Amino acid sequence: MLPKKNRLSRKEILGFLPRAKSFQGKFLSLHFIPLKDNLFKAGVSVSKKVAKSAVKRNSVRRRIYRALVPHQNRISKATFLFVVKNFDNSNSLTEEAVSLLKKANLLKD
Repeated sequence: MLPKKNRLSRKEILGFLPRAKSFQGKFLSLHFIPLKDNLFKAGVSVSKKVAKSAVKRNSVRRRIYRALVPHQNRISKATFLFVVKNFDNSNSLTEEAVSLLKKANLLKD
C-alpha cells in the first residue's frame, strides 16, 4: 500500500478532475496533472457499477496501489487518479496501471 502522504483525499480528487489530462485503457482510465511539488499523489476510484460489493472494490483499489509501490521512486511529480472502468481478476489491472503511467510519461526509465 502507498503511504498516506502519496494518496489523494476525496476533496483533492474533486478539485483537480475538471482540469486534468486523461489516457484511456481497456480496464482503467488515467487522469493527471503535472506538479512542481517534490512528491506524487495517487488515487483510485472504483464505482459501484464495476463491483457491487465494497470488499471487491477495496480489493481492486489495494491491487492498484500495490502495483505502484515498486515504481514509487520512478514516478514523476504529478497528481493522478485511476478510474476503474471494468474489473478483471487477472494481473492485467496492475500491468495496465503501469503501462498507462508510461504512456503519460509519468514513469521515468
